[in-house]
Amino acid sequence: AAWVLLLVAVTILGNTFAGPMTGEGSAFTTNPDSQVANELIDAHMGTSTTASETIVVHSERYTVDDPAFRDVVDGTVASLEPWREDIVSLANYYELGDTPEAAALVSPDRHSLIMPVTFKEAADDYDTRGEQYLDDAQGAATGDVAVYSVGDISGNATFGAIAEEDLSKEVSIGLPVAG
Repeated sequence: AAWVLLLVAVTILGNTFAGPMTGEGSAFTTNPDSQVANELIDAHMGTSTTASETIVVHSERYTVDDPAFRDVVDGTVASLEPWREDIVSLANYYELGDTPEAAALVSPDRHSLIMPVTFKEAADDYDTRGEQYLDDAQGAATGDVAVYSVGDISGNATFGAIAEEDLSKEVSIGLPVAG
């Protein structure tokens, strides 16, 4: 009979605390400034459902005016050719000419530039190809010119690699302890 009471108590408590424990009902009960700001941003700018990346090209030695720097940018754009069907837009400083948009892509010291990339699909649609994207996007880097890609696809790929590495460590530690 005691176990029946225990079962009833656990069921009642489980239902009472299920929302907070599973993330259900995790919306704000008040309206903090951060929530107001998020709602205003969404209302005015909308929410993007497509993946985006920002490729950063940087060199301590060269500036965007040096041929070696441009060669890496050109190589980066060429390495993204397999992604042509997936990419909606890629802003390339060298293709924009002498415009305010082009100037906004270059750092004041001219040792770095960014290339915003917009994709057709959501980041989750690229999960199986995230590591390949990183290899392609960063493949033209040299010893003097670094290339980094940051954004939805690269973030998911990096997070996935870290999670997989952590999981393999836990398994390799946990199995000997359990055995």
